[in-house]
Amino acid sequence: MNKAFSRVNWQNLPSKATALSANNLNRGDSALNEIDNRVITLDTTKADITDLNDLVQSITFNSNTGTFTIKKKNGATTIIDTDLEKVAVNFEYDSNNRQLVLYDASHQVVDRVDLSDFITVNEFDDSDTIAFHTEGSNVSAEVKDGSITGDKLQPNYLADIQVQAALANTSAEDAAESASDAKDNKELTEQYRDETKGYRDEAEKFATSDYALEAKSYAIGGTGTREGEDTDNAKYYKEVAEQQTITNITATVDDNVGTPEVEVTHTSPAPNNSFRFDFKNMKGETGDKGDTGVSIMDAYLNDDSHLIVVLDDGTEQDAGLAGTNIKQMTKAEYAALSDEEKNDDGMYYWITDENGGAMTILVATVSDYNEMTNKPKINGVTLEGNMSLDQLGIEGNIIEITKSEFDALPDEEKDDPDIWYWIVEE
Repeated sequence: MNKAFSRVNWQNLPSKATALSANNLNRGDSALNEIDNRVITLDTTKADITDLNDLVQSITFNSNTGTFTIKKKNGATTIIDTDLEKVAVNFEYDSNNRQLVLYDASHQVVDRVDLSDFITVNEFDDSDTIAFHTEGSNVSAEVKDGSITGDKLQPNYLADIQVQAALANTSAEDAAESASDAKDNKELTEQYRDETKGYRDEAEKFATSDYALEAKSYAIGGTGTREGEDTDNAKYYKEVAEQQTITNITATVDDNVGTPEVEVTHTSPAPNNSFRFDFKNMKGETGDKGDTGVSIMDAYLNDDSHLIVVLDDGTEQDAGLAGTNIKQMTKAEYAALSDEEKNDDGMYYWITDENGGAMTILVATVSDYNEMTNKPKINGVTLEGNMSLDQLGIEGNIIEITKSEFDALPDEEKDDPDIWYWIVEE
Protein backbone atom coordinates (compact mmCIF):
# COMPACT_ATOMS: atom_id res chain seq x y z
CA MET A 1 0.00 0.00 0.00
CA ASN A 2 1.37 3.47 -0.90
CA LYS A 3 1.57 6.44 1.51
CA ALA A 4 -1.41 8.78 1.32
CA PHE A 5 0.47 11.94 2.42
CA SER A 6 3.93 13.47 2.13
CA ARG A 7 4.94 16.25 4.54
CA VAL A 8 4.93 19.87 3.46
CA ASN A 9 7.61 20.74 6.07
CA TRP A 10 6.12 24.14 6.94
CA GLN A 11 8.49 27.09 7.45
CA ASN A 12 7.97 30.36 9.38
CA LEU A 13 8.32 33.83 7.99
CA PRO A 14 10.24 35.38 6.50
CA SER A 15 10.36 32.21 4.31
CA LYS A 16 7.68 32.13 1.60
CA ALA A 17 8.46 28.61 0.39
CA THR A 18 5.46 27.10 2.26
CA ALA A 19 2.71 29.66 1.83
CA LEU A 20 -0.69 28.92 3.38
CA SER A 21 -2.18 28.30 -0.08
CA ALA A 22 -5.03 26.24 -1.45
CA ASN A 23 -2.52 23.87 -3.02
CA ASN A 24 -0.80 23.04 0.28
CA LEU A 25 -4.09 22.87 2.20
CA ASN A 26 -5.65 20.61 -0.44
CA ARG A 27 -2.70 18.21 -0.11
CA GLY A 28 -3.55 17.65 3.53
CA ASP A 29 -7.29 17.60 2.73
CA SER A 30 -6.76 14.92 0.04
CA ALA A 31 -4.58 12.81 2.37
CA LEU A 32 -7.21 12.95 5.16
CA ASN A 33 -9.88 11.88 2.68
CA GLU A 34 -7.74 8.91 1.50
CA ILE A 35 -7.01 7.86 5.12
CA ASP A 36 -10.72 8.11 5.95
CA ASN A 37 -11.55 5.84 2.97
CA ARG A 38 -8.94 3.31 4.07
CA VAL A 39 -10.34 3.25 7.62
CA ILE A 40 -13.84 2.58 6.28
CA THR A 41 -12.49 -0.19 4.03
CA LEU A 42 -10.57 -1.74 6.94
CA ASP A 43 -13.66 -1.62 9.16
CA THR A 44 -15.83 -3.38 6.56
CA THR A 45 -13.28 -6.06 5.66
CA LYS A 46 -11.73 -6.92 9.08
CA ALA A 47 -12.38 -10.37 10.65
CA ASP A 48 -14.78 -10.75 13.61
CA ILE A 49 -13.11 -11.53 17.00
CA THR A 50 -15.52 -14.46 17.55
CA ASP A 51 -14.35 -16.09 14.29
CA LEU A 52 -10.70 -15.41 15.10
CA ASN A 53 -10.93 -17.06 18.56
CA ASP A 54 -12.03 -20.33 16.95
CA LEU A 55 -8.91 -20.47 14.74
CA VAL A 56 -6.02 -22.91 15.46
CA GLN A 57 -3.08 -21.28 17.17
CA SER A 58 -0.69 -24.29 17.28
CA ILE A 59 -0.42 -28.09 16.69
CA THR A 60 2.08 -30.31 18.54
CA PHE A 61 2.83 -34.06 18.08
CA ASN A 62 4.21 -36.50 20.71
CA SER A 63 6.10 -39.24 18.86
CA ASN A 64 6.29 -41.46 22.01
CA THR A 65 2.51 -41.55 22.54
CA GLY A 66 1.34 -40.83 18.98
CA THR A 67 -0.91 -37.94 20.16
CA PHE A 68 -1.67 -34.59 18.42
CA THR A 69 -2.41 -31.57 20.70
CA ILE A 70 -4.41 -28.78 18.96
CA LYS A 71 -4.61 -25.37 20.75
CA LYS A 72 -7.01 -22.61 19.56
CA LYS A 73 -6.83 -18.80 19.95
CA ASN A 74 -9.43 -18.84 22.72
CA GLY A 75 -7.30 -21.24 24.79
CA ALA A 76 -9.35 -24.41 24.13
CA THR A 77 -7.27 -27.60 23.69
CA THR A 78 -8.10 -30.80 21.76
CA ILE A 79 -6.00 -34.04 21.97
CA ILE A 80 -6.15 -36.67 19.19
CA ASP A 81 -4.61 -40.06 20.07
CA THR A 82 -3.30 -42.23 17.16
CA ASP A 83 -1.28 -45.47 16.79
CA LEU A 84 1.53 -43.73 14.94
CA GLU A 85 3.95 -44.57 17.77
CA LYS A 86 3.47 -48.26 16.86
CA VAL A 87 4.29 -47.83 13.18
CA ALA A 88 7.70 -49.17 12.18
CA VAL A 89 9.87 -46.31 11.07
CA ASN A 90 13.24 -48.08 10.83
CA PHE A 91 14.79 -51.56 10.49
CA GLU A 92 18.10 -53.37 10.63
CA TYR A 93 19.35 -56.82 9.51
CA ASP A 94 20.17 -59.49 12.11
CA SER A 95 22.82 -61.53 10.28
CA ASN A 96 23.02 -64.16 13.00
CA ASN A 97 19.36 -65.09 12.80
CA ARG A 98 18.90 -63.93 9.16
CA GLN A 99 16.02 -61.66 10.18
CA LEU A 100 14.82 -58.08 9.55
CA VAL A 101 14.28 -56.29 12.89
CA LEU A 102 11.57 -53.52 12.74
CA TYR A 103 11.63 -50.54 15.20
CA ASP A 104 8.99 -47.91 16.08
CA ALA A 105 9.58 -44.18 16.65
CA SER A 106 10.83 -44.81 20.22
CA HIS A 107 13.28 -47.45 18.91
CA GLN A 108 11.29 -50.26 20.46
CA VAL A 109 11.28 -53.61 18.56
CA VAL A 110 7.94 -53.99 16.76
CA ASP A 111 8.51 -57.28 14.92
CA ARG A 112 11.08 -59.69 13.47
CA VAL A 113 10.71 -61.12 9.92
CA ASP A 114 12.62 -64.21 8.71
CA LEU A 115 14.18 -63.78 5.24
CA SER A 116 13.12 -67.31 4.40
CA ASP A 117 9.55 -65.96 4.13
CA PHE A 118 10.64 -64.08 0.98
CA ILE A 119 12.08 -67.14 -0.81
CA THR A 120 9.85 -69.32 -3.02
CA VAL A 121 11.22 -72.71 -4.07
CA ASN A 122 10.47 -73.40 -7.78
CA GLU A 123 10.70 -76.82 -9.40
CA PHE A 124 11.33 -77.29 -13.15
CA ASP A 125 9.96 -80.47 -14.80
CA ASP A 126 11.08 -81.72 -18.21
CA SER A 127 8.44 -82.25 -20.96
CA ASP A 128 8.43 -84.17 -24.26
CA THR A 129 9.89 -81.11 -26.05
CA ILE A 130 11.77 -79.09 -23.36
CA ALA A 131 14.65 -80.18 -21.07
CA PHE A 132 15.89 -78.06 -18.07
CA HIS A 133 19.43 -77.93 -16.70
CA THR A 134 20.70 -76.32 -13.47
CA GLU A 135 24.18 -75.14 -12.68
CA GLY A 136 24.49 -73.50 -9.29
CA SER A 137 21.74 -70.85 -9.15
CA ASN A 138 21.34 -70.72 -12.97
CA VAL A 139 18.57 -72.58 -14.82
CA SER A 140 18.65 -73.11 -18.61
CA ALA A 141 16.20 -74.77 -21.05
CA GLU A 142 16.64 -76.35 -24.49
CA VAL A 143 14.41 -77.94 -27.14
CA LYS A 144 14.83 -81.66 -27.47
CA ASP A 145 16.04 -82.91 -30.87
CA GLY A 146 13.20 -84.01 -33.21
CA SER A 147 10.53 -83.02 -30.70
CA ILE A 148 8.81 -80.22 -32.75
CA THR A 149 5.79 -81.46 -34.72
CA GLY A 150 3.33 -79.65 -37.02
CA ASP A 151 0.83 -79.01 -34.20
CA LYS A 152 3.51 -76.95 -32.38
CA LEU A 153 3.99 -74.52 -35.32
CA GLN A 154 2.13 -71.22 -35.62
CA PRO A 155 -0.79 -71.87 -38.08
CA ASN A 156 0.14 -69.11 -40.54
CA TYR A 157 3.78 -70.25 -40.59
CA LEU A 158 2.77 -73.83 -41.40
CA ALA A 159 0.47 -72.57 -44.15
CA ASP A 160 3.32 -70.49 -45.61
CA ILE A 161 5.57 -73.58 -45.72
CA GLN A 162 2.87 -75.52 -47.55
CA VAL A 163 2.31 -72.66 -50.01
CA GLN A 164 6.02 -72.34 -50.70
CA ALA A 165 6.24 -76.07 -51.30
CA ALA A 166 3.38 -75.83 -53.82
CA LEU A 167 5.07 -72.88 -55.50
CA ALA A 168 8.31 -74.82 -55.73
CA ASN A 169 6.51 -77.64 -57.51
CA THR A 170 4.88 -75.12 -59.89
CA SER A 171 8.26 -73.49 -60.56
CA ALA A 172 9.77 -76.85 -61.40
CA GLU A 173 6.99 -77.50 -63.91
CA ASP A 174 7.42 -73.98 -65.39
CA ALA A 175 11.18 -74.53 -65.67
CA ALA A 176 10.62 -77.73 -67.61
CA GLU A 177 8.17 -75.93 -69.92
CA SER A 178 10.63 -73.04 -70.38
CA ALA A 179 13.37 -75.49 -71.33
CA SER A 180 11.05 -76.92 -73.99
CA ASP A 181 10.24 -73.38 -75.24
CA ALA A 182 13.96 -72.55 -75.34
CA LYS A 183 14.56 -75.54 -77.58
CA ASP A 184 11.75 -74.39 -79.90
CA ASN A 185 13.11 -70.80 -79.89
CA LYS A 186 16.54 -72.06 -80.81
CA GLU A 187 15.10 -73.77 -83.86
CA LEU A 188 13.15 -70.60 -84.82
CA THR A 189 16.31 -68.48 -84.35
CA GLU A 190 18.24 -70.69 -86.72
CA GLN A 191 15.36 -70.40 -89.24
CA TYR A 192 15.27 -66.56 -88.94
CA ARG A 193 19.06 -66.46 -89.30
CA ASP A 194 18.86 -68.32 -92.61
CA GLU A 195 16.03 -66.04 -93.83
CA THR A 196 17.98 -62.89 -92.81
CA LYS A 197 20.98 -64.09 -94.78
CA GLY A 198 18.74 -64.44 -97.83
CA TYR A 199 17.35 -60.87 -97.38
CA ARG A 200 20.90 -59.53 -97.05
CA ASP A 201 21.90 -61.19 -100.29
CA GLU A 202 18.82 -59.69 -102.01
CA ALA A 203 19.70 -56.21 -100.63
CA GLU A 204 23.25 -56.48 -101.96
CA LYS A 205 21.90 -57.42 -105.39
CA PHE A 206 19.47 -54.43 -105.27
CA ALA A 207 22.25 -52.00 -104.30
CA THR A 208 24.12 -52.81 -107.51
CA SER A 209 20.98 -52.88 -109.69
CA ASP A 210 19.44 -50.19 -111.93
CA TYR A 211 16.80 -49.49 -109.21
CA ALA A 212 19.47 -48.13 -106.82
CA LEU A 213 20.91 -45.81 -109.50
CA GLU A 214 17.44 -44.56 -110.37
CA ALA A 215 16.66 -43.85 -106.69
CA LYS A 216 19.92 -41.88 -106.36
CA SER A 217 19.10 -39.95 -109.54
CA TYR A 218 15.75 -38.75 -108.12
CA ALA A 219 17.30 -38.03 -104.73
CA ILE A 220 20.43 -35.96 -105.58
CA GLY A 221 21.10 -36.41 -109.31
CA GLY A 222 24.62 -36.80 -110.78
CA THR A 223 24.24 -40.42 -111.96
CA GLY A 224 24.08 -39.68 -115.72
CA THR A 225 21.13 -42.04 -116.12
CA ARG A 226 18.37 -39.38 -116.75
CA GLU A 227 18.21 -36.28 -118.89
CA GLY A 228 17.94 -33.12 -116.73
CA GLU A 229 18.33 -35.10 -113.49
CA ASP A 230 20.53 -32.37 -111.91
CA THR A 231 17.56 -29.93 -111.90
CA ASP A 232 14.92 -32.60 -111.34
CA ASN A 233 15.70 -34.15 -107.95
CA ALA A 234 14.70 -33.73 -104.28
CA LYS A 235 17.90 -31.92 -103.29
CA TYR A 236 17.50 -29.29 -106.06
CA TYR A 237 13.85 -28.60 -105.21
CA LYS A 238 14.76 -28.19 -101.50
CA GLU A 239 17.40 -25.55 -102.35
CA VAL A 240 14.95 -23.71 -104.62
CA ALA A 241 12.30 -23.72 -101.86
CA GLU A 242 14.79 -22.22 -99.38
CA GLN A 243 15.51 -19.37 -101.82
CA GLN A 244 11.78 -18.53 -102.05
CA THR A 245 11.46 -17.65 -98.33
CA ILE A 246 10.13 -14.08 -97.76
CA THR A 247 11.59 -12.40 -94.65
CA ASN A 248 10.15 -8.84 -94.91
CA ILE A 249 7.27 -6.98 -96.64
CA THR A 250 6.68 -3.19 -96.58
CA ALA A 251 3.95 -1.09 -98.19
CA THR A 252 3.24 2.59 -99.00
CA VAL A 253 -0.01 4.37 -99.98
CA ASP A 254 -0.06 7.82 -101.68
CA ASP A 255 -2.83 10.48 -101.44
CA ASN A 256 -3.60 10.60 -105.19
CA VAL A 257 -7.02 10.04 -106.72
CA GLY A 258 -7.38 7.95 -109.88
CA THR A 259 -7.20 4.36 -111.08
CA PRO A 260 -5.78 2.18 -108.31
CA GLU A 261 -2.51 0.37 -109.09
CA VAL A 262 0.34 -1.27 -107.19
CA GLU A 263 4.07 -1.47 -107.97
CA VAL A 264 6.01 -4.42 -106.46
CA THR A 265 9.79 -4.06 -105.90
CA HIS A 266 12.10 -6.96 -104.94
CA THR A 267 14.24 -5.00 -102.44
CA SER A 268 16.43 -7.84 -101.14
CA PRO A 269 17.55 -11.03 -103.01
CA ALA A 270 17.43 -14.65 -101.73
CA PRO A 271 17.83 -16.16 -99.27
CA ASN A 272 16.54 -13.09 -97.31
CA ASN A 273 13.86 -12.06 -99.80
CA SER A 274 12.19 -8.66 -99.13
CA PHE A 275 9.44 -6.90 -101.12
CA ARG A 276 7.91 -3.41 -101.14
CA PHE A 277 4.34 -2.76 -102.35
CA ASP A 278 3.67 0.84 -103.51
CA PHE A 279 -0.11 1.47 -103.75
CA LYS A 280 -1.19 4.46 -105.88
CA ASN A 281 -4.45 6.29 -106.51
CA MET A 282 -6.20 4.51 -103.64
CA LYS A 283 -7.99 7.64 -102.34
CA GLY A 284 -11.53 8.20 -103.56
CA GLU A 285 -13.00 11.48 -104.70
CA THR A 286 -14.60 13.76 -102.12
CA GLY A 287 -18.31 13.07 -101.81
CA ASP A 288 -21.20 15.47 -101.37
CA LYS A 289 -21.55 17.18 -98.02
CA GLY A 290 -24.25 15.63 -95.87
CA ASP A 291 -27.03 17.36 -93.99
CA THR A 292 -25.96 19.56 -91.08
CA GLY A 293 -26.67 17.93 -87.74
CA VAL A 294 -28.23 19.49 -84.67
CA SER A 295 -25.88 21.85 -82.79
CA ILE A 296 -25.93 23.19 -79.22
CA MET A 297 -26.83 26.88 -79.22
CA ASP A 298 -27.13 27.63 -75.51
CA ALA A 299 -27.48 26.09 -72.06
CA TYR A 300 -28.71 27.28 -68.66
CA LEU A 301 -29.58 26.06 -65.15
CA ASN A 302 -33.29 26.04 -64.28
CA ASP A 303 -34.75 26.65 -60.82
CA ASP A 304 -34.30 22.93 -59.92
CA SER A 305 -30.55 23.07 -60.69
CA HIS A 306 -31.06 20.98 -63.86
CA LEU A 307 -28.78 21.67 -66.83
CA ILE A 308 -31.01 22.59 -69.80
CA VAL A 309 -29.28 22.33 -73.24
CA VAL A 310 -30.84 24.43 -76.06
CA LEU A 311 -30.35 23.01 -79.61
CA ASP A 312 -30.40 25.02 -82.85
CA ASP A 313 -33.77 23.54 -83.79
CA GLY A 314 -35.32 25.27 -80.75
CA THR A 315 -35.74 22.11 -78.64
CA GLU A 316 -34.42 21.84 -75.09
CA GLN A 317 -32.80 18.79 -73.48
CA ASP A 318 -32.69 18.21 -69.69
CA ALA A 319 -29.15 16.96 -68.86
CA GLY A 320 -30.38 15.78 -65.46
CA LEU A 321 -27.77 17.29 -63.10
CA ALA A 322 -30.35 17.77 -60.30
CA GLY A 323 -29.07 17.79 -56.72
CA THR A 324 -25.40 18.43 -57.62
CA ASN A 325 -23.25 21.30 -56.43
CA ILE A 326 -22.91 23.63 -59.44
CA LYS A 327 -21.18 26.99 -59.70
CA GLN A 328 -21.61 29.22 -62.76
CA MET A 329 -18.67 31.47 -63.66
CA THR A 330 -16.66 32.83 -66.57
CA LYS A 331 -13.41 31.33 -67.86
CA ALA A 332 -11.46 34.14 -66.23
CA GLU A 333 -13.10 33.46 -62.86
CA TYR A 334 -12.43 29.73 -63.21
CA ALA A 335 -8.77 30.35 -64.14
CA ALA A 336 -8.39 32.48 -60.97
CA LEU A 337 -9.51 29.59 -58.72
CA SER A 338 -6.91 27.73 -56.66
CA ASP A 339 -6.02 24.14 -57.56
CA GLU A 340 -7.73 22.98 -54.35
CA GLU A 341 -10.99 24.65 -55.44
CA LYS A 342 -10.71 23.28 -58.99
CA ASN A 343 -10.22 19.74 -57.61
CA ASP A 344 -13.00 19.99 -55.00
CA ASP A 345 -14.78 16.58 -54.88
CA GLY A 346 -18.40 16.77 -55.97
CA MET A 347 -18.18 20.30 -57.44
CA TYR A 348 -19.40 21.13 -60.98
CA TYR A 349 -18.31 24.39 -62.67
CA TRP A 350 -20.61 25.79 -65.40
CA ILE A 351 -18.23 27.90 -67.56
CA THR A 352 -19.81 30.75 -69.58
CA ASP A 353 -18.34 33.44 -71.76
CA GLU A 354 -18.02 36.98 -70.47
CA ASN A 355 -21.58 37.78 -71.69
CA GLY A 356 -23.16 34.82 -69.85
CA GLY A 357 -23.39 32.55 -72.89
CA ALA A 358 -23.05 28.81 -72.15
CA MET A 359 -19.76 27.18 -73.13
CA THR A 360 -18.85 24.01 -71.16
CA ILE A 361 -18.93 22.19 -67.84
CA LEU A 362 -15.81 21.31 -65.85
CA VAL A 363 -16.48 18.47 -63.41
CA ALA A 364 -14.29 17.69 -60.41
CA THR A 365 -13.90 14.11 -59.18
CA VAL A 366 -17.10 12.92 -57.47
CA SER A 367 -16.67 10.64 -54.41
CA ASP A 368 -18.77 7.43 -54.54
CA TYR A 369 -20.31 8.41 -57.88
CA ASN A 370 -21.64 4.85 -58.37
CA GLU A 371 -23.73 5.25 -55.19
CA MET A 372 -25.39 8.47 -56.43
CA THR A 373 -29.10 8.47 -57.25
CA ASN A 374 -30.58 10.44 -60.16
CA LYS A 375 -27.26 10.44 -62.04
CA PRO A 376 -26.94 13.14 -64.73
CA LYS A 377 -28.09 12.46 -68.28
CA ILE A 378 -27.44 14.03 -71.68
CA ASN A 379 -29.95 13.40 -74.51
CA GLY A 380 -31.58 10.83 -72.20
CA VAL A 381 -28.28 8.88 -71.83
CA THR A 382 -27.08 8.35 -68.23
CA LEU A 383 -23.46 9.41 -67.73
CA GLU A 384 -21.63 6.15 -66.92
CA GLY A 385 -17.84 5.87 -67.17
CA ASN A 386 -15.87 7.64 -69.93
CA MET A 387 -18.46 8.16 -72.71
CA SER A 388 -17.79 9.66 -76.12
CA LEU A 389 -19.81 12.48 -77.74
CA ASP A 390 -21.18 9.97 -80.27
CA GLN A 391 -22.52 7.81 -77.41
CA LEU A 392 -24.23 10.92 -75.95
CA GLY A 393 -25.69 11.97 -79.35
CA ILE A 394 -23.96 15.37 -79.31
CA GLU A 395 -22.89 17.01 -82.59
CA GLY A 396 -21.25 20.32 -83.49
CA ASN A 397 -17.82 21.91 -83.21
CA ILE A 398 -16.95 20.13 -79.95
CA ILE A 399 -13.49 18.97 -78.85
CA GLU A 400 -13.03 16.17 -76.31
CA ILE A 401 -10.19 17.15 -73.98
CA THR A 402 -8.93 16.32 -70.48
CA LYS A 403 -8.95 18.93 -67.72
CA SER A 404 -5.14 19.20 -67.69
CA GLU A 405 -5.11 19.64 -71.49
CA PHE A 406 -7.79 22.37 -71.21
CA ASP A 407 -5.81 24.22 -68.51
CA ALA A 408 -2.73 24.14 -70.79
CA LEU A 409 -4.57 25.87 -73.70
CA PRO A 410 -3.77 29.56 -74.39
CA ASP A 411 -6.48 32.05 -73.40
CA GLU A 412 -7.37 32.85 -77.03
CA GLU A 413 -8.27 29.20 -77.65
CA LYS A 414 -10.22 28.93 -74.39
CA ASP A 415 -12.18 32.12 -75.30
CA ASP A 416 -12.99 31.07 -78.90
CA PRO A 417 -16.84 31.35 -79.03
CA ASP A 418 -17.07 28.91 -81.96
CA ILE A 419 -15.46 25.99 -80.08
CA TRP A 420 -17.02 23.87 -77.34
CA TYR A 421 -14.75 21.83 -75.05
CA TRP A 422 -16.02 18.48 -73.64
CA ILE A 423 -13.94 17.73 -70.52
CA VAL A 424 -13.25 13.96 -70.04
CA GLU A 425 -11.36 11.94 -67.41
CA GLU A 426 -7.55 11.93 -67.39
